Amino acid sequence: MNSNDDDNSVSSVNVWNFSSYSVPFVSQSLTIHVVSDCEADRAARAKSFFSMGYHVEIYANSDELLTHRPSNGIIFIRDDNIDLTIDLINKMKISGHYLPIIGYCTHFDVDKLIQSIKVGAIDFVTDSTPPQILREKIEHGILQSKSIKADFDKRREASLLMSTLTKREFNVLALLADGHTSKEIARELEISPRTVEIHRRHILRKFSVKTTIHAVYIKYILGNMAY
Repeated sequence: MNSNDDDNSVSSVNVWNFSSYSVPFVSQSLTIHVVSDCEADRAARAKSFFSMGYHVEIYANSDELLTHRPSNGIIFIRDDNIDLTIDLINKMKISGHYLPIIGYCTHFDVDKLIQSIKVGAIDFVTDSTPPQILREKIEHGILQSKSIKADFDKRREASLLMSTLTKREFNVLALLADGHTSKEIARELEISPRTVEIHRRHILRKFSVKTTIHAVYIKYILGNMAY
């Protein structure tokens, strides 16, 4: 394909035009990671973000992004059905890797938008989002992502600790978290109170904490996690 063909394919995509806006300070060191299965769309988004002053990396799909495991920046993923955004967030949680994500699409379903925000997306925009608003969302997303990443890291560490427990230790901890005494747990699990205490000590040792309260807090971080 010659350069004229490339220009034509990009121009057919509805893109954000940043030419009339000044480059904010935050953009000087920020990388935008564009994920789209459409080559013309990737090129168009890259051109738009470059004109805004951002560094841009492009990927054909989320698996390609995760293979490269970028360490900083913000992800823009083309997702007209919202499902790709949720899938990427879940994959990042499994891999223990986090970057803030903003989805973009032509039109979006409000219910799916809310669902994506709940699982961890920073925001969602459409192809018609005004450039200045888009820029504000990027800057807000970077600031917001700091607290989200801290929570993500905390949950990842808690998940790793929980994965060291045996099924019996997990059940003991779950009952401790519900406020049961060792005797009550022993009756529930049909074991002796002494065995419950042994499991409790093993939990504290594996978590490297000194009190049951700290161990319960680690479980609390993960919510109602099932073994």
